[in-house]
Amino acid sequence: MRPSHKSFLRTALIAAALLLPTALHAEPTANDILSQARATAAAQHKNILLIFSASWCGPCHMFQHFLDDPTIAPIMNKAFVITTLDADEHTNDTKHHDTPGAVDLRASLGGAAVGIPYLVMLTPAGHPIINSLRPDPTAPAGGNIGYLPPIKRSTGSCRCSKNPHPP
Repeated sequence: MRPSHKSFLRTALIAAALLLPTALHAEPTANDILSQARATAAAQHKNILLIFSASWCGPCHMFQHFLDDPTIAPIMNKAFVITTLDADEHTNDTKHHDTPGAVDLRASLGGAAVGIPYLVMLTPAGHPIINSLRPDPTAPAGGNIGYLPPIKRSTGSCRCSKNPHPP
């Protein structure tokens, strides 16, 4: 028995309806996200704090906890539109992936070969003000101060203050 045109049309419409949400809800690119941050920053007269991060990154999570702190959050949110892009996710991780275009955007903002978190403060127009590659007396020249390598616990000190903490 040959299917009728109505049956074929109905099947085609159902298939299109099922596929349409996927096409309409494509993941925003890094440039899309930055464009939205620029518009918000301009409207609110703020700068942008652009954070390149990854799900597996311990220092990235620590920095996010800092930003979420009830004492810090109002200060940072008053001055910045805070925007996070995923970069450097593991390629074999099926749950997490880079924001499309984030690695290229990070490279264009001076962070091609640096660790994460990589931080860039931008004007509302998207022009860089400063990034986390600025000089740090305790880091090698050009080191990323957004990322602090693990300390040696045997020294009995940490990088969080001038007063050493016990190991």
